[in-house]
Amino acid sequence: MSIENLDISSAIGQRLQTERLRMNMTQRQTAEVIGRSLLTYGKYELGETSPNADALHILHTKGFDVFFIVTGKKSKDELPDDQAALLHCWLRLDERGRAAVKQLAQTLSS
Repeated sequence: MSIENLDISSAIGQRLQTERLRMNMTQRQTAEVIGRSLLTYGKYELGETSPNADALHILHTKGFDVFFIVTGKKSKDELPDDQAALLHCWLRLDERGRAAVKQLAQTLSS
């Protein structure tokens, strides 16, 4: 692996850790979400290797800013922290929980 690739992998790993912490997730939780071992995920954050497109897609569906992870630039659609936290909670709900939250929101906003 070239020096340039090491720098890129290291930067991606650091940004991946930043996003994981923003999402209030542990390394173990994140590894489970993307279907990787804790050891493999740890190598991502250390910059020894980088996640593939499948893993990045899964992270995106869970609310991670994949554009930031890859480029170092925040996504233009970035939500304020309070809204991002709410979205993070929403993404972790099952269908029944989402229905309850929708009902509550409709009641409160009426």
